[in-house]
Amino acid sequence: MDRATIERIDAFAYRHRVSEVMTTPVVTLSPDASLEAATRLMREARINALIALDEQGAPSGILTERDVLTAIARDGAAALARPIGDLMSRPVVAVPPDAFLHIALARMERHNLRHLAVTGPGSGKLLGLLSERALLKQRAAAALALGDDIAAAADSGALSAAYGRLPQLARGLLAEG
Repeated sequence: MDRATIERIDAFAYRHRVSEVMTTPVVTLSPDASLEAATRLMREARINALIALDEQGAPSGILTERDVLTAIARDGAAALARPIGDLMSRPVVAVPPDAFLHIALARMERHNLRHLAVTGPGSGKLLGLLSERALLKQRAAAALALGDDIAAAADSGALSAAYGRLPQLARGLLAEG
């Protein structure tokens, strides 16, 4: 691999741990809850996945937007009355909180998932939830927002305000190496 290729590799995923990006606390719901109750909770909490726990506090299933759409496409409105335990994806794929992000990304890719449970080593208890959305937001939100502000600047004042945020963004990127 040549030096230019190596310099283009983003080291973010190799330097940061899952615990830095995971969402906590995780919204959980009983597997006996209806799909209607689950979708209402997901909308109110502004989330796209929730977890069911077993008696030991370990994830026993995950309900994602994809699961909801699949159930409604298959069963129509009748799906809303079904318990989410019948519709959840299993097993729940997990990583420990001290795993590097590149391990979590590889696991998501290997299993074709957009969410991973974060569980305690040994105990298996749910500690957090890692989503592709959270990874993207953590990594790119500031730079993307600044780029959008520059593109949308209607006058010199708006452009000047965006320019004023460049040093903070640069300090953050330099701190990451």
